Amino acid sequence: MKHLTVRASAPDRDNAGILAALNSVADSYHIDPAAIAGMIHTESVWNTRCVTGSYIGLTQVGPELSRLLGITRDQFLALSAADQIQAYGIREGRASGKGGKTPTTFFLRAP
Repeated sequence: MKHLTVRASAPDRDNAGILAALNSVADSYHIDPAAIAGMIHTESVWNTRCVTGSYIGLTQVGPELSRLLGITRDQFLALSAADQIQAYGIREGRASGKGGKTPTTFFLRAP
């Protein structure tokens, strides 16, 4: 694992793509990329195929994101870590466009 900042890390595999995706989403929503990495580690320990009930992937998103993207659950789970992080960013953008901050952006907003 390569460290982003104190207590946040990203896996060595596909590290450049993961870091680019983390920074892209973080910049779009003014979120600390290390906070997103920490959330991913907590939710899935960087396992792109993680499933907990109806929640899937790195960020444990619900089935609405697969529908929004026009792909199946299995297709979402087959996405790379970087692509799942970008999809999470799409979800955050959609949710925040419906009347305010999402719970995630509320807690992860950089100071």
